[in-house]
Amino acid sequence: MDAHTRLFWLLGHPVKQTVSPGLFNRAFAAAQENAALIALDTPPEQLGAALSLLRHASNVHGCLLTIPHKQAVVKYLDGLTSRSQALGMVNIIRKTPQGLEGDALDGLGFTGALALHGQTVRGKHVLVIGCGGAGAASAWQALEEEAFEVGLFDVDVSRMVSLATSLAAQFGEHRVRTLSQPEGDWQIVLNASPLGMRESDTLPMRVEALSAEAVLVDATTPAQPSFWLSQAAQRDHAVIHGQDFTRGQVLAMAEFFGLSSNVQSALKELKRA
Repeated sequence: MDAHTRLFWLLGHPVKQTVSPGLFNRAFAAAQENAALIALDTPPEQLGAALSLLRHASNVHGCLLTIPHKQAVVKYLDGLTSRSQALGMVNIIRKTPQGLEGDALDGLGFTGALALHGQTVRGKHVLVIGCGGAGAASAWQALEEEAFEVGLFDVDVSRMVSLATSLAAQFGEHRVRTLSQPEGDWQIVLNASPLGMRESDTLPMRVEALSAEAVLVDATTPAQPSFWLSQAAQRDHAVIHGQDFTRGQVLAMAEFFGLSSNVQSALKELKRA
């Protein structure tokens, strides 16, 4: 790094669990590009100050967002893609002549992670547990990519109903269902909640209640595989860890940032690793 390095940030609180800085920085090195992605642990009360610095620092070209900033950051932006506007959240921001523009790419992380393992949402019954940023974007993308049905569960009932209303308006009421409990014969189950990370946690869904063919996906990236996925793997379920949720969207992130084809090629190789 030097005074000419193009900088990108990741803003979250905490950030130690994130894998995207490692992926992007390895890609920048492989492509021999003078750029870096730096994780900044940003408490919620400092988010506005961070966005002001992003706006005015000419060598910072964009940023990624993780917990807990994906919804709160929207009010600081000058433009949103139609997808992020409908969802009310973003996980990536770029600079444009019109100001700061955000998009919601987490849904591509979900379907991209499935694709890495030879899976697809098309024609499937998909359950999303947790209707925050990652869950909302994933439900949207599943319906966009022709899932037969998406079920939603969240302990925050108002948030779940709000998301269901938005999805039904876009994709049709017959394709969206809210649940009072995470139960049923779902073919793909995404955990986009903090539940099930540790053995002491309440599980997002009882493993013994899963259908035999169910594929389980985590949206979060804990240091160790989540207890929930570990339990499911012991019962011979196909499981996809949170690191692949990030890998599934890195190319879309690179394209949104306008990174070079060399960086995108390097990310593609890292994505396969």
